Amino acid sequence: MKTFGSLAVLLLCGAVACREKPIDQGALITARTVGLEHLQRGRLAEAEQEFRNVIALAPRDPLGYANLGLTYLRAGRYAEAESELERARRLDPKNPDIALIAVELYSLTGRPAEARRVLAGVQPDARVLYALAELDRQNGDSAYADRLRQVLARIPANLAVRLKLADALLKFGQADSTIRYLEEARRLRPQPPREIRPYLEMALQALRAGRGRLTDARTALDRFLRLMEVTAPYQAALAEVDGIEGPLAGRPVLTFSPQSLITMRGITSASASGPMHFTDVTGESGLPDLGAAVTALAWGDYDGDGENNLLVAAPEPRLYAVHGGFVADVSAKTPLPLPAGAVVASFVDYDNDGWLDLFAIGTDGRGYLLHNREGKRFDDVTDAARLRDVDGARRPIFVDLDHDGDLDLLLVGGGSLATYRNNLDGTFTLFPNADGIVQGGTDAAFADVDDDGRTDVFVTGATGSDGLFHNDGVRGFTRTADTIRGTGPVAMGDYDNDGAIDIFLAGTGGGLWHNSGTGRFTHAARLPTAEAGNAAFLDYDNDGWLDLIVTGPLGASLFHNDGTGRFADRSQLLPPALQHDSIGPLLVADIADRGGARERQE
Repeated sequence: MKTFGSLAVLLLCGAVACREKPIDQGALITARTVGLEHLQRGRLAEAEQEFRNVIALAPRDPLGYANLGLTYLRAGRYAEAESELERARRLDPKNPDIALIAVELYSLTGRPAEARRVLAGVQPDARVLYALAELDRQNGDSAYADRLRQVLARIPANLAVRLKLADALLKFGQADSTIRYLEEARRLRPQPPREIRPYLEMALQALRAGRGRLTDARTALDRFLRLMEVTAPYQAALAEVDGIEGPLAGRPVLTFSPQSLITMRGITSASASGPMHFTDVTGESGLPDLGAAVTALAWGDYDGDGENNLLVAAPEPRLYAVHGGFVADVSAKTPLPLPAGAVVASFVDYDNDGWLDLFAIGTDGRGYLLHNREGKRFDDVTDAARLRDVDGARRPIFVDLDHDGDLDLLLVGGGSLATYRNNLDGTFTLFPNADGIVQGGTDAAFADVDDDGRTDVFVTGATGSDGLFHNDGVRGFTRTADTIRGTGPVAMGDYDNDGAIDIFLAGTGGGLWHNSGTGRFTHAARLPTAEAGNAAFLDYDNDGWLDLIVTGPLGASLFHNDGTGRFADRSQLLPPALQHDSIGPLLVADIADRGGARERQE
C-alpha cells in the first residue's frame, strides 16, 4: 500500500505539473546553523533533530543528509550514518567533503576498498590525496611515501605532511631524503619550540653520520615528532589536509559553500521572495541618529550571551546590545578605556581564550588593544602587546597569515603597511615572513586565491605598492605578475559561485576581476562607481549570488548579481539619504536576525 500510494502521488504531480513548495530559507539557515552548533559541542541528539528539520525543509540539499550522517558517525551508529551518506552522495557524488566523511566511516568499519572507491570518484585535491596516503600507510609499503609527495606537490609549505614524509622515509632507510625534508621543515615558519629543537638537531647529526647511526636518528626523531604533534603550527597544518578532524567525526560540512548555495538556488522559487527594499529604521531601533559624526563601527558577541553587540564611535565609542533589530545602550555596564575615541575598531579574539577582544585606532593616531575579561570589562594591554605605534595606519586586518592557529595583524594606510606576528603570549612582533608585502597602501583584503591552502593578500595603493601578494608559506609573500591595479577600496568574494575567490576594485580603473581558480585574473566587468570609501560583497536578497555595495563621499551604490556574471544597479532600493549623502564606515550584518544580510551605516 505504501508503494502504490507514493506512486499515485508522483503520477498526480506529473499530470498537473505541481510545483515544489517554496523553502523557508530563514528556517533552513537557522536549523542548519543550530545543528552545526550542537554537533560541534557534542550534543548529538539535538543535532540529529535539527538536521532532520533541514532535510524536511530542503530534501534535495545533500548537505542535510551529510551532516546527519556525520552526527550518526560520531554517535557510533554506523549503519544509519552509511544510509544518510549514501543519500548525500547520490545527490552530489563529486563533493569531496561528503566523500571524506564516507571514507572515515569505511575506515572505521574495516572497508578500505570501499574507501578507495569513493575517493576515486572525486577531484584529487590535497585532502583526498592525504586520505589515500592514510589508506596506503596501513599497507606499510613505499606507496605511502609516494602519496605524501603528491600531497606536498599541492601544498609544499605544509609542516605536518613534510614531517610525516620524513618519518616514513627514515623507516625505509632513506637517510639522505630524510635529511632533505627535515632541513626544509626546519626552514618553515614559525620555528619549532625552543625546548624541542635539540631533538631535531640530534636526529640530523645521527643521519649525517651514516647508516651506523640510524637507530639513534630514529630515537631522536620519534621524540621530536611526538612533541611537535601537539604544537599549534603542526595541528593547523594537519587540519589543512585531514578531511575528518577529531577522534571520530571532525569538522561538519561547511554551511555556506558554493555547492550548498547552488543547491538552494535550484530548490527556491525566485518569486517567493517578493520585492526588496531597504528602510531606515535607525530611530525605531533605539540607535541615535549620529549622521556624519560616526567614525567607526564594530560587530560581535563580546559578552558571550549568544547575541551580537554593536560598537558605534562618533568618535566617543558606545556599546549597544542588539536583540531582534532593537538596540540598548550598555556602555555604562562595560566601559571602554579609549581616551581618544576611535576612528576604526574591530572585535577580535587575539589570544584564543574564547572572548572577543577589541582593537581600535584612536583620534590620536595610536593603537589600542583591549583585552576582554570574560565579558565583564576591557583592560588596555596595548603597551604589553607592543601595538601602540601604528605609524598612521587607518585600517587593521586580523588574519592568520602563518597558519599557526592565531590571528596576526596587518595595518593598512598612512605611511605604513606593517605586518605583525601574533606570538600568542600577549605580544606582537614585526612579521619577518611577510616582508614581501611592501610599505604603503590604502586598503587590503585577504583570501586563498590559488587554492593552495595559504592566505594571500591584495593591496591597493597610489604609490606602486598595490597588487596581489602570494603566500607560499616558506619565502613569505611575493608579488604576482597580475596586472590588477587600483587605489580604491577592495572586496574579495566568489561572485560567480565557481569555487574561486574573485576581486572587486572600486574607484578609477576599478571593476570586477574573475579568478580562473589558479590565482590568475581577467577583467570581467566595469561598474559605474564614483569616489569610494568602502566596498563589500553581500547577498542582500538571499538568492545565493553575492551582490555588491559601494559607499563613499557621494553616497551608496547597490549592484544586484543576476547569476550570469552581470551586475545591475539597484541603488534605488536604498533609502534616498543613503544614495546621495556622504557615508563613512560601512558594516554589513543581519541586525534583525532574520537570516538576511542587511546593511547598516552612519
